Amino acid sequence: MKTFSKRSSLIAKLAFAGIGAFCLLTPAVQAVPITPVKIAQADRACPKAMPVSSFETPNFYVFICQGQDDKLFYQGIEKGNPDNMINVSQVEYKNGSYSALNGNVIYQINEKELVIYENGKVIQRERVVQSN
Repeated sequence: MKTFSKRSSLIAKLAFAGIGAFCLLTPAVQAVPITPVKIAQADRACPKAMPVSSFETPNFYVFICQGQDDKLFYQGIEKGNPDNMINVSQVEYKNGSYSALNGNVIYQINEKELVIYENGKVIQRERVVQSN
């Protein structure tokens, strides 16, 4: 009987070692889910328009949309207060960045960051955590 219990113990140890090695050697895959909130925000941000680009910062969703007149517009939505939306119709794309001019405020966004200028001074800067 001792031989059976030693053999069972050895088999169990080998099985656990194999499982552990498999877990360590298997690459981790991280899926980036498209949340229903983001899809709903995109539908709300670009009604009757085509979404061109979307960005997410820690505090905002930003969408660049193309209207039926082929002009771009900028839509910014605050995450904590989705009713707080900014819609800017004067948008240009240059050197990989979108710039939206709203009076004396410029919203500039690219794959790396959102920078908001007022009267030429930076008033807010946020890194982009996701872009499409």
